[in-house]
Amino acid sequence: MSERVVLDSDRGVFVDISNAQPWMQRSDLSIGDPTNQWPSEIVGGRMVVACGRASDGPDPTRWGQSGWDRFESAVGAACEQADRCGVELWIRPSLHGMLSDAIGTVSWARRTASTGVRLLVDPIGWLTESMMQDSEDHLRRISELMRGCPLLGGVLLRAGELESPAESLRAMRGLIDAADVLLAFDEAEFGLLDRA
Repeated sequence: MSERVVLDSDRGVFVDISNAQPWMQRSDLSIGDPTNQWPSEIVGGRMVVACGRASDGPDPTRWGQSGWDRFESAVGAACEQADRCGVELWIRPSLHGMLSDAIGTVSWARRTASTGVRLLVDPIGWLTESMMQDSEDHLRRISELMRGCPLLGGVLLRAGELESPAESLRAMRGLIDAADVLLAFDEAEFGLLDRA
């Protein structure tokens, strides 16, 4: 069974639901190119860096080989920072970063030479507004792709704007079962999972 971690909104920290102990400490780490700093935090012995933010906006220069070169350089810098901190590096893919979908993420994971990198997957975070209408189908395909990803570490569960959260979580069941860690912003998401 995966480790379950939920946000304690009163304390503003993630906690392990088995013992209510804090699972996260904030950190002001600077990763990679100063013009493209990745938000990061130390989470349960892991340095989690967000790959892209909505506020970054569209950047046509990120696509192509030069974009991948910058991304690989940032991953290398993040690996070095994680080593200095004595923690694992986990990357949280995002619709707004280089790992903007499951296909690209799995492809990168299979060809990367980075050692010790794991992924904290946020399937809902890959859905655009237009994909919400068929969210279960999209989430099922994401789950099938990511379940075989060699770098899968954890899954972030969010009901988000889903019309049928329990059905959507059911569609992701294979991915959820394959993850070492499950994170949720609200314990209700775990309740949905138990019904899925």
